[in-house]
Amino acid sequence: MQTVPLCRGGTCDLLEVTLSHVVLEVSSVWPPGSTLELEVEGTLGVKVRNCRKVSAPEAAPRFRVEGRWTGLTRAQRSALHLDLA
Repeated sequence: MQTVPLCRGGTCDLLEVTLSHVVLEVSSVWPPGSTLELEVEGTLGVKVRNCRKVSAPEAAPRFRVEGRWTGLTRAQRSALHLDLA
């Protein structure tokens, strides 16, 4: 699992990562259709497909977000260890 900073403050945990899609966990809700922005070699967008709460009621809120990369560059692929080998 890799932790990445968000552009609007805070961090997210990358749970599943492929060249086209990503599953991550964040502390705020992101509605479907919105774009979550990560700070990885600049700004990297994630177009949100699905968001659901995964934390226990007494714990701090955590949300599992599924989406696809938007504008993924070679430098960002390398930083996320997504290089094709």
